[in-house]
Amino acid sequence: MKGYSPSVLRTYSRALLESLGDDEVEVTLKSLRLFGVLMHTPEFKEVINNPVVPLKMKSEILSMVLEMSGSKTDKMLNFMGILLEKGRLSILEGLWRSFESLAYNRAKISKAVMVSAYEVDDQTIEEIKDVLKKLLSRPVELESTIDNSLLAGARIYVEDKILDLSAKGQLEKISKLLISEER
Repeated sequence: MKGYSPSVLRTYSRALLESLGDDEVEVTLKSLRLFGVLMHTPEFKEVINNPVVPLKMKSEILSMVLEMSGSKTDKMLNFMGILLEKGRLSILEGLWRSFESLAYNRAKISKAVMVSAYEVDDQTIEEIKDVLKKLLSRPVELESTIDNSLLAGARIYVEDKILDLSAKGQLEKISKLLISEER
């Protein structure tokens, strides 16, 4: 895949988002996520990025995916047509992340990702969301993933901030502090 800059992704995401009503955003995000997943499958990626495959066939494939995801609208068909016409279908691999960020911002919702050493129960996730909501003064959508290398605890990424409460992070802070004191 050609690496597209974040500004290119934002430009396309912003154009698509601005064309949508509030009631169309969620289903559009769902279909963009699906395209993101499909772009990681070798077969789909090969067909979409292959210059020998006719544009009409690619258009039909895109239309079928939109149909399957329940977001086959004129706006999405036009958007996919523009990407196809400009030779930028490979942008679909990461477009959903940029679109999601802009959509959450438009809805005045913060997106947070919590990376923890172990699986966190639903009650704890809700408590963390409540704390973040109070800190940020806006609703928070929290995604949770696991990274065993953290040893214990968690890291929370929200907006442009990182709250590192992991054992690994704390040990790294102590190590840096000790190194700086030795100098």
